[in-house]
Formats: sequence, C-alpha cells, structure tokens
Amino acid sequence: MEEGNRSLAEREYKAAERAFKKALKQEPRSIEIARSLGLVALARENWGEANKWYKRILKLDPEDLDAVFQRAICHRQIGTTKAFLFRRAEWDQSQRLFQKVLAADSLLQDVVYQYAVLQRYRKAYEESILLGHAQIRLKPDLDHAQIGLFRLYQAFLDNGSPEQVVPWLRAQGSDHSRYF
Repeated sequence: MEEGNRSLAEREYKAAERAFKKALKQEPRSIEIARSLGLVALARENWGEANKWYKRILKLDPEDLDAVFQRAICHRQIGTTKAFLFRRAEWDQSQRLFQKVLAADSLLQDVVYQYAVLQRYRKAYEESILLGHAQIRLKPDLDHAQIGLFRLYQAFLDNGSPEQVVPWLRAQGSDHSRYF
C-alpha cells in the first residue's frame, strides 16, 4: 500500500496500479485497496474502470457514501461519451446517485458542485448555476468550485439565447449574475 500510495502521489499510475493489485491479491476483500485502485482509475480519467472499483466497494459495504459519490461522477463522465439514449441512461443513474449522497450528506466533498456539472451537461443551466452557488455557501473555501461557478455561468451565456439569459440573470440579483 505504501508503494502504491507513493506512486499515486508521484503520478506514476501504472506503478501505483501494479502495487495496489499486488496488495489486493493478499487482501481481496479490502475496501481500502479497492478505493485506491478507484483513485488510480479516476486520475487516469478511466471512468469505466473507476466505476468498477467503486461498485466493488459497494458490494462489500452498501452504505459507503464516498463510493456512491464517485460512481455518480463516473456515470456522469461515461455519459459524455455515449449516444443520446445511452447518455440519458448514464446521466439518470448519475442523478440518482448524486441525490442519494445529497440526502445523506450534502457536505460530502464537493457533491453539490459535481451535481451542478451534471445539470450543466444536461443543459439545465439555471439549475446548475443555483447549485454552484449552493456549493459556495456550504463550502466557500473550495477554489475549484468558485472557478467552476464561473464556468457554469459561461456555459449558460454560450448556449442560451439573449432572450432567455438576460432576464434570468437580472432576476437573480447576485454579484455574479450582475457581472455576467
């Protein structure tokens, strides 16, 4: 595990994966090792592989909220590569998983922001922006969520019509909406 963690920290993903799989042979029911392999897959943006590891964790511990959260992200990202009907199925699954996490613990990591990204992908721009603001209120120190909020606004500007965007922004009354 130490070797794998060191390799993961140094972004040597193949070495980390080898070390964690070696450890997994010794402890095949280890949630910690499966989580580490999930982290390697996430770092590589191999969403299907990561999903497999987090699904394995949930078989061992159905209440593992982090695994539910990570699977929600995986399904969201897998959906970006699928054709329309398959994309919708992935994103529906992602939404169900995000909502499960939100119901249990809305302060888990950056779950509200990650859900906002899903809504942006689904072209629900207004909802994504409101979720982005909610994340900032819950955890104002998340720099990536602060930056991400600007991306959510920009997506709305880039994809909405002026007739849709301008009145909605005016109605919000926030500093961000006035800026955009």
